[in-house]
Amino acid sequence: MPTVLITDAERGIAPEFVRQYARDGWRVIATCMQPAAAEELTSIADEYVTVEIHTLDVTDRDAIYELATKLEDTTIDILLNNAGVVSTDSDNLMALLPQRMCGLDFPEWEKLFRINTLGPMAMVEAFADLVAASGEKKIISLSSRLASIANNNDGAYYAYRSTNAALNAAMRSMAIDLAPSGIACAVLHSEDLDTPSFPAMPPPEGRTAVRNVESLRAQIAALVPENAGRFLGPDGREVAW
Repeated sequence: MPTVLITDAERGIAPEFVRQYARDGWRVIATCMQPAAAEELTSIADEYVTVEIHTLDVTDRDAIYELATKLEDTTIDILLNNAGVVSTDSDNLMALLPQRMCGLDFPEWEKLFRINTLGPMAMVEAFADLVAASGEKKIISLSSRLASIANNNDGAYYAYRSTNAALNAAMRSMAIDLAPSGIACAVLHSEDLDTPSFPAMPPPEGRTAVRNVESLRAQIAALVPENAGRFLGPDGREVAW
């Protein structure tokens, strides 16, 4: 039975990833900060016995290594880094609005770097050996096309854009450095390229989430070391760095 590890599995379209992989017979190791509050995720775990939930804060490097030690006898076919936020205060609508060149919140910016950039890198660092020992050998980080420097024609979203752009750059290096281990790394943009993308908008639900995850899973399935290190949309088209 192949295994996928998904971080922040209660957030965005991650529950749909959990549902689809479990439905297709995968063991799904789902992490989240507060399992008791993750109603959709726990509901999926109740439906599928192959889904297990672990408490994890991706900004806590020690906790990440503790989980890796706990799972040291497990091979991870796919490590899916879903951790990523627009704001650490999701209950404050104003915090979700575009950050502009007026009163930049540097402490918040630093928090986003720890979540959006350093968290995924710590996961790769801790779990690379378990991925290398698997059959699939794939590491995926979900990013955003707002991280694209070439396509930035609107400005704003300084913290969100820069932290995801940093993630993209780090994943590109990871793809090169982990290639000798047979690991294929890629960055995926999780929304349709032909529709508007605004971080403050609610995550896609229903059929949209199902369709997007199906498309993203197709990109993951097609990933091999020879075509690794790219930034792709759900339709397989490359997104400019």
